[in-house]
Amino acid sequence: MKYSEGFNPHPKLAFAMAMGVGLTSDCEYVDVELAEKIEPEILLETVNKSAPRGFIALKAIVTEEKLPSLTSLIEESVYEISCLLNNIDGAEKLKKQVKSILDSESMIYRKRNKKGKWSDKEIRPMIKEIFVDAEGTLVKITARLATGSKENLRPEVVIDKIDSDKTIFNWDTGCAYHRLFLGKAGGEEIL
Repeated sequence: MKYSEGFNPHPKLAFAMAMGVGLTSDCEYVDVELAEKIEPEILLETVNKSAPRGFIALKAIVTEEKLPSLTSLIEESVYEISCLLNNIDGAEKLKKQVKSILDSESMIYRKRNKKGKWSDKEIRPMIKEIFVDAEGTLVKITARLATGSKENLRPEVVIDKIDSDKTIFNWDTGCAYHRLFLGKAGGEEIL
């Protein structure tokens, strides 16, 4: 692996759409600069030998050609979001709220920018699909969202919009977010 030069050298690598702390994933892309040419199979074997338990590199492409950044190639992601409902009746309220979101033409998300000022962002076009599967008070929501350098919608924002009045989900336990897919629109892999 190649390292940066200077007082505090660090590996030259970049994750595409790196996730926040506490989120899990089945699909990450990483761009690594190598110090010397290596066969993809040997690179995979080396990475997998030294990786932490649970981390498995599945594919490697080695090229000397300058490629676009991984983030610029990404357009969508799919998340499975697991939450507990406040009560058994919450499933119907959740399904109605999701239907209302999917039927709407507009949904504004208000957030603070880096300078501390509030800004409004139209997020409805970034929500491609949402499916709800409820069993008792456990609910699994599958959401296909716009992701990448052009548009990016975090799944936490969608959950917050679904339960904006904080009456559907058990917010004491929170939700678990797991990324199932990261790639081009329509489920196409980027490599």
